[in-house]
Amino acid sequence: RTLALIKPDAMPKIGELIDIIINAGFTITKAKMMLLSRKEAADFYVDHQSKPFYNELLQFITSGPIVAMEILGDDAVCKWKTLLGPANSAVAQTEASESIRVNYGQDGLRNAAHGPDSVASAAQELELFFPSSGGRGPVNSAKFTNCTCCIIKPHAVNEGLAGKIMKAIITEGFQISALQMFNMDRANVEEFYEIYKGVVAEYMVSIS
Repeated sequence: RTLALIKPDAMPKIGELIDIIINAGFTITKAKMMLLSRKEAADFYVDHQSKPFYNELLQFITSGPIVAMEILGDDAVCKWKTLLGPANSAVAQTEASESIRVNYGQDGLRNAAHGPDSVASAAQELELFFPSSGGRGPVNSAKFTNCTCCIIKPHAVNEGLAGKIMKAIITEGFQISALQMFNMDRANVEEFYEIYKGVVAEYMVSIS
């Protein structure tokens, strides 16, 4: 398993990037759109503290929503890093011309996405975004204004259509302002569909 993190500059292409992840054979097991505080960003980029671009890096990663995902697959850390290409998109042009950072990145800072360098780093970084202790991690990015709710149902997720659906939503002029992957138990589903009970013939099928 590893962390796939989509940066603020690539958010308009989130559907396409999720599609790439799925088509590469990964399974997305956790996903959440978040806003990082400066402290959370500093914790995440602690290894870059001595770099000359450190403050610019913190400013960029906190400038808008990010999407953090736990993705599973064989040799996930290495495979995801290969898909990403070199950190600097300009360098990637010559070394990995088909990589994500060539197609979606701009430079060494605005380079679309991030992946840990090792299994140990992946575990550490995933813990920041998806705490095993039961904590919430960084705050979600929901605005709750001038919005509606879109649910991608289990069969569509299982068929690998989540990225295509998100791309279609964005293409139609909508902005995805929040995102989270979660499992629902029967009690949650019955509560969610309560207004349809006795009204819609497919009620029992829907909650199953």
